[in-house]
Amino acid sequence: MRGIERQSKMINKNRENHQTVWVVDDDQGILDVVKIIFEQECFPGKYFSDPKLMQAEISRGNRPSLLLLDVFMRGVNGVNIALNLKNQCQTKHIPIILLTADLDAAEKAKQAKVEGFLTKPFDIAELLAVVKKYVVIDHPGHDLHPNP
Repeated sequence: MRGIERQSKMINKNRENHQTVWVVDDDQGILDVVKIIFEQECFPGKYFSDPKLMQAEISRGNRPSLLLLDVFMRGVNGVNIALNLKNQCQTKHIPIILLTADLDAAEKAKQAKVEGFLTKPFDIAELLAVVKKYVVIDHPGHDLHPNP
């Protein structure tokens, strides 16, 4: 019985995290702006200024429905994080969008094997379009479903 209870808790935990957008950026200003935008749109978000904290969540079995990942963080390369996630069976399905001010953003996205990129400073409408493409939000006032 304990195995079934544990499995049920894990399923419920994954459901809770499934429709959450995770944002990883060491620039607190970017995190604050994205959080405000997501709160105004009623998008569930989780925000990490340290990629190690995001990786700890992943190792605990939590998964986002979309990961917005900065490329250049202090001492950490977002491209390497993305490649690591895309090369693991448990995380390769997570859509990842790189956030970068790099002029070679398209090349970085291709190198990281991710779904796309947003260049900084990003347009709010572009950000919302990306979220709507990958996230299903079921609550009053929103009819957001992933595009086929």
